[in-house]
Amino acid sequence: MHQLKDNSITAINASALLHEVNSYVPPKTPIDRFFDESIRVLKKEGFLVYRDPTLQGNPEVINSLIIKTDLAKKFISLFLPKFLDTKLTQLTDMYGNSIKPNFHYQEKMKVILYLVGQGKPTTLDYQGFFAMKSNDIDFTKAITIIAPRRLLSEIQRHYILFVKNVYPLAFVDDHLVTSDLSHHTPQRAKKVVKTFAKSLGIDYSAKLSKSDLKNLTAERKRIDDLIHNGIIIKNAKTEEIKSLQKLLESRAINTHLYRILPKGIWLDAKLFVIFYNRLSHDFKSGNLPIESMIWLAREGEEFYFYFTTEELISYLNKFCNFFLKKTNKEGYSLNPIHIKYANRDVYINLLEKDMVQLDENNTKQEFITSKTIITFQLTHPEKRNKNHQMRCQSVHQSTRKSN
Repeated sequence: MHQLKDNSITAINASALLHEVNSYVPPKTPIDRFFDESIRVLKKEGFLVYRDPTLQGNPEVINSLIIKTDLAKKFISLFLPKFLDTKLTQLTDMYGNSIKPNFHYQEKMKVILYLVGQGKPTTLDYQGFFAMKSNDIDFTKAITIIAPRRLLSEIQRHYILFVKNVYPLAFVDDHLVTSDLSHHTPQRAKKVVKTFAKSLGIDYSAKLSKSDLKNLTAERKRIDDLIHNGIIIKNAKTEEIKSLQKLLESRAINTHLYRILPKGIWLDAKLFVIFYNRLSHDFKSGNLPIESMIWLAREGEEFYFYFTTEELISYLNKFCNFFLKKTNKEGYSLNPIHIKYANRDVYINLLEKDMVQLDENNTKQEFITSKTIITFQLTHPEKRNKNHQMRCQSVHQSTRKSN
């Protein structure tokens, strides 16, 4: 916004924008910079409409997220290492240090899972989970993530978008993915599943053949194969392999997650997800979950949550009190004049099908899948108080009329 003149804009629509700023803009105060510029260009009494995913209340409280279904568990095994990685990420400053938002998730989380061939669960910290080979995990049994509610919100939001954009068939129970698929699809998911089928040349409304079902579930089968086998990258450039090897060794990555070959390299599934952006190799000809890789490369390091609604409003009050001193907008602040929550039942149904969240007393928690939409107005206290009185009077009069 630096090219816009001061006091030149009547309204700003920040729809699904601030989480992008928070995820990718260095240095430490990207949200400060966004609101500083927004207030600079806004006219007095101007508006800013904020729209972003709703964060669970008490975001630092530890809860448990039990992952029940096969796809959700495999998504977690690929997504979490990518999302939490700070050693191998390309989101770095000029010195190679990660610029990802730091909520200290790695120190605060634990994963409970079963290893193949073992009857008792294993509890791992983040480093232990990262170091484990993907095909050592027994995906027939539940995986539990114990972590702050903020991280659980991130997992749930990313999983929803992964299903919506990559594998919409997951809106349907596994045992209902049959020739009568259209009859078993939740009403609110029909459009996205139909579009997914059409992209594969399949008539979703007709009775599906075995070939149709095979094509519809092909991406999931590719995910299974990648997790089970990893990937051998053949005939890669020698310089690229040496560069990867040097990076892996310098970051002390466990050697059972990669192997240098005479003319290539083998990578565990989680390392392939992390390195996908770096590799110049053309993977489209192989039997790989390319759509999943592209999505994880784009969205896998995006942080959707930073403030609860209450924290955002409190932050803006403090921000304006501090940053607007000795400016022509001293005394003004961005004040909420309307708050709305837009929910999607189909997303709640997906999460309830695939996972359950419990608090420390094992009490089931409701899933939050809404978007928060807040209209802020840049107002002065005197004007704000007058408007507040007018709104109260209007509400009082409308109440009297209804009675």
